[in-house]
Amino acid sequence: MPDVFVFFLPLWLVVAVFLGIGVEGVARAAAPRLHGRVRVAAAAVLVVVPVAMAAANYGRADQSDDVTHARRFERLVDVAGHDALLVTDNYRDSEFVWYYLLGEGLGDERRLRLGNMVAPGRVRRYLDGSGLPGIAPAGLPVYTATPQQARDLRAEGLDVTEVAPGAWRVELPPA
Repeated sequence: MPDVFVFFLPLWLVVAVFLGIGVEGVARAAAPRLHGRVRVAAAAVLVVVPVAMAAANYGRADQSDDVTHARRFERLVDVAGHDALLVTDNYRDSEFVWYYLLGEGLGDERRLRLGNMVAPGRVRRYLDGSGLPGIAPAGLPVYTATPQQARDLRAEGLDVTEVAPGAWRVELPPA
């Protein structure tokens, strides 16, 4: 699982709460023996460390200006139009597509479907008319915005045409 760390977030919350309770317990136990300046210094450390870590790491963590991937998937949804199958070959790209299909409601509105992490051979079988049971009926046009998948589909012998920057239509080659 590529994003297993996400599943630890609830655990980190629980650990943080118990860590806070533990630090408070240590502070209460040590308080009678600490002088005023030492007590203030200890409190300052508890504030300064998280603030310093946030300041040091915010620039790398802030992704609000990085819209490259979002724009690519917006183009994919735009060029796909209505009644289409969007295919991906990795979890991250699937998440972007699901955002537009589920979060923005475009899946139902435009009758778009997602083939999540579909292998090139399965895309070929879909285009040959077999459909993707439970995902998409046969006959829908196929698009991808995943560069590696576009290369892999080409290697599978399919026609892959870039219809917008970073968005490709996938078809069977002419007979």
